[in-house]
Amino acid sequence: MARDPETIAHLEWLGYVQPIGLVVSIPALLAAQAHVNRNITPDHACFLVCLPKDKHDGIITEIRDLAAFACSVLGWEKDDLHDADQLTDLHVTLPEYHETLRPTFAVKEIQPKDPKKPWLMLIQSVPIATPLDDVQDQDSRRWHASPHAKFERLLRETEILLSATYRQASTHDAGNAKRDADNRHLWRMNRQRLDAESIRDSVLAISGKIDYKMHGPGYDLFRFKDDHSPIYDHLDLDYINRPESWRRTVYRFVVRSVPNPFLETLDCADPNINVPVRNTTMTALQALALLNNPFMVKQAEFFAERVRTEEKEPARQVDAAYRLAIGRTPTAMERTAMTAYVERHGLANACRLLFNANEFLFVD
Repeated sequence: MARDPETIAHLEWLGYVQPIGLVVSIPALLAAQAHVNRNITPDHACFLVCLPKDKHDGIITEIRDLAAFACSVLGWEKDDLHDADQLTDLHVTLPEYHETLRPTFAVKEIQPKDPKKPWLMLIQSVPIATPLDDVQDQDSRRWHASPHAKFERLLRETEILLSATYRQASTHDAGNAKRDADNRHLWRMNRQRLDAESIRDSVLAISGKIDYKMHGPGYDLFRFKDDHSPIYDHLDLDYINRPESWRRTVYRFVVRSVPNPFLETLDCADPNINVPVRNTTMTALQALALLNNPFMVKQAEFFAERVRTEEKEPARQVDAAYRLAIGRTPTAMERTAMTAYVERHGLANACRLLFNANEFLFVD
């Protein structure tokens, strides 16, 4: 079957990179803010240039010059990568093991808040096909740990993961947004929407109905009927709202050929194919599902019952609902508006609104 040039280039890109264990797919790069969403054909040509060739002019699936790869393919600047050999503040000496841990490259923050800790990221280069979780060095004097464990200790000792960049929020800044609208230099945290399973589990937790039972057989979110060809009815209310289905979503029985419509609407991974990176979309169907799906309606009723056991007055019920769903008290304007809504439409409908709030659905 004929394919367009972009699809062919994309498949070749993955074919070259995946055999060495590094999956550099377009969705992964976009999610990591390491690639601009544009036509990949020119990037594919740049990528091929970065790959070495053997004596027969065949491509070797190995990236030997990371700096050239970052500049040509990822669009980084030449001075973004710093050779860490001379950066002694990033070297961790282990005298008991006669060993010094050091990264290969380091990347600085664009505007470090703490001049003493300017580093955003460390990069460790290892030989091709190195098992990252296996102990490599058998010298009795050295630390018997895997490359993965050594790099984790390097990050802890250098306090890279304690830097301002890793602790920042998604707060908007007009000046930084003007200079770097795509947040490629990570001047703020990217807002992240909860995945489908986390949304469902959070709704159950807030309504007070979640069952934290672990292990054992899974549960069905559908009614099964064997009528010549099997039928999986995901709309049967008796199965949607039965207590056995209030366990965490990870324990549900998954039908690969018939995905759950509610979870699929929230970008749950397609169980019928390999999904290395999930899509994150914002659609009207998601808002409608969160408002009108029978599971959401019933859990909102349970949420309202939980709030009523704590508070009797509408204004105090609003405070309790905000505290449970969003983790804060409402502002004066929010309290006034939501209290009027509760008095007019009922507490259960107000709880449905909170389940649809951005603060509930996104991690800031």
